[in-house]
Amino acid sequence: MDNASVSPGFTRPPRLSVARIVAPGSIAVVGASDDLKKFGGRIIHYVTRNGYRGTVIPVNPRRAEVAGLPAVPSIAHLGPVDVAILALPVDMIEQAIGECAAAGVGACVIVSAGFAELGDEGVARQDRIVRIAREAGMRLVGPNCMGIINPHHRMALTSSLVVEQGELLPGNIGLISQSGALMVSMYDRACREQIRFSACVSLGNQCDLEICDFFEYMIDDPLTRVITMYVEGFVDTGRFAELARRAQRAGKPVLLTKTGRTAAGAEAARSHTASLAGNYRALEALCEATGVTIVDDPDGMLQLAAILARFGRCAAEGVGIVSPSGGAIGIGVDRLSDVGIRLGRLDAASQQLLGTVMNPSHAFNPVDLGNRTTEEMSQLRTIVQAYNQAPDIGVIFVILTTSPHFEQVTLALGQAMAQAGGKPVLFLVTPGGVADNCRTLLQDLGLPYVDRMDDAIRILRHYVPKADALPARDAPRPASWPMPEGAGRMLGARPGEPEVKALLRAYGIPLAQERFCRTAEQAVEAARAIGFPVVLKAVSAQLVHKSDIGAVKLRLADDAAVRRAWAEIEQALSSQVDGAVLDGCLVAEMVTAQSELLVGAINDAQFGPMIMVGFGGVTVELVPDTQLAVAPVDTEQAMALLRRLKQWPLLDGYRGMPKADVAAVAEVVSRVSWLIADLRDQVAELDINPLLIRAGDGKPIGVDARAAMLGPG
Repeated sequence: MDNASVSPGFTRPPRLSVARIVAPGSIAVVGASDDLKKFGGRIIHYVTRNGYRGTVIPVNPRRAEVAGLPAVPSIAHLGPVDVAILALPVDMIEQAIGECAAAGVGACVIVSAGFAELGDEGVARQDRIVRIAREAGMRLVGPNCMGIINPHHRMALTSSLVVEQGELLPGNIGLISQSGALMVSMYDRACREQIRFSACVSLGNQCDLEICDFFEYMIDDPLTRVITMYVEGFVDTGRFAELARRAQRAGKPVLLTKTGRTAAGAEAARSHTASLAGNYRALEALCEATGVTIVDDPDGMLQLAAILARFGRCAAEGVGIVSPSGGAIGIGVDRLSDVGIRLGRLDAASQQLLGTVMNPSHAFNPVDLGNRTTEEMSQLRTIVQAYNQAPDIGVIFVILTTSPHFEQVTLALGQAMAQAGGKPVLFLVTPGGVADNCRTLLQDLGLPYVDRMDDAIRILRHYVPKADALPARDAPRPASWPMPEGAGRMLGARPGEPEVKALLRAYGIPLAQERFCRTAEQAVEAARAIGFPVVLKAVSAQLVHKSDIGAVKLRLADDAAVRRAWAEIEQALSSQVDGAVLDGCLVAEMVTAQSELLVGAINDAQFGPMIMVGFGGVTVELVPDTQLAVAPVDTEQAMALLRRLKQWPLLDGYRGMPKADVAAVAEVVSRVSWLIADLRDQVAELDINPLLIRAGDGKPIGVDARAAMLGPG
């Protein structure tokens, strides 16, 4: 058996590698039966009927033979087999795990439910089997899972009826699913659409082996070209992020469907496999930073995987459209535009080539084929050639409608597009049964197609590179931006605004001129020094949103206004916030602003340091317009975040408005991202709200700031 170094939580080295679990040399079916109505009967039937070439040992105390194979009466009679799949009631699993550990079994696949997904009693039951397995160095898949399907190894280690439908046909798409039912449903759907897998793994509760273990295996597996995952919760997000970067370097696309985007979805995930969904926006940011594509649902994920497996990644942002229907072209262009996808531009050479088979006035993208005769079918190859050589076209979108000779059109286009070296292509077959021959032709040519415009747009939305995509790279730290000396000691357990601003200044963040004062008379002196008008803001450890209780006073024009404002703040604090203590007030210059932004940073519990930028002020939670990214980011990445904001035009001279110094804003975003990355072990969250864009020069200047620290442990 394969040995490895001791893994975390194990007292002995694991007996078996993940690769050997996915492609075992020997399998024991514990609870094997000849009755196909039972789990154990279906499992051994599916293992044997698909031509698995390893050793299969049924375990049944009452039968000498099961499924035509010699059976052993107990696990103790097994010896060191690679994998045992346990088709037993939940109350028999713990004893069986102990017996497998004693017999030298390398790994157990547990299909039974009734563990951590059912609450405290199930958690305790699951913890016990994990402890037994780890003390022996035995690996576990599940519980509450549907097993493993490996078409290349001709192995269906599952009880699901879907493998009854036909032979296991190998492919190059890997599937990892936390839901067993979804895994086998995706497998069945894919088989019908001739989408082929290298391996499918159902994880269930991930009590031992988890998503990242099989993710790593598929990155290294030469038979897997595209990796797909259905995830309810991660065990180790840091490892996931590092593996995603490894997959990116290896050139393997990774697609992810993740539940828990809403509160209801997160609760459903928790009750299904005891998974914590985590912050979905943070996951989106992490996936973008590591090249992982999030797809809304499993169907869309498989459809996208099919085009990636056939053609690889899309290399350009433009789409070329071909159709015999002008109406279909119009709808297609509109729908693509709705999701931010544009038509590809033809260069002069491509347009000239297209003009040899089209009226020159119509030699452009999109191409309306019209009613071509059978004698004109050869011209379609030239149209495809023109699109193939146009650098700005990344994918060709063919919209088939009923038309004279549309089977010949399908064949001519398909044959031209199936040739090696051509651009990626997606067919939309809009007719019903009359176009079934066209679908068969495309399947025979290995070309992806869908039947609905919604499906086509969904695939292209994820497949075509986005113009506003964040540059996917690790941000290099500018040599002139070192971590300030003593930065980790500048904030106390409950930092006030003066402490936070001192830290921000140390990181080079521009802030409004201000002074901290403990009395009204000190505030008057500070206002005279700064210059009227000024702002007066309360400083109190018990106060977060100062403006909510009137603890921010603006445009104070003289000494009397400052004294009056101080008294009003004292009164507001004592009357509206129980137990609040006024530590003092900040006297700040009154900044005239043309826009208000927010720059925030968080240390997400699962996904690590994040940077956020958006339009700010008091309406930030009412009308959110923010972008989130993994920290740190460089200034180019920060600029990409700014350009994504819905209100970006307000920074870029909308309707004659003065432009903001967006380069300076991007620098602030980048500097704050380095702050949260540096202090990830101390700072839970920090925000500058608002970051004002000063009227006149358009420079950013921070006005209010707050921070919260991580708790002990």
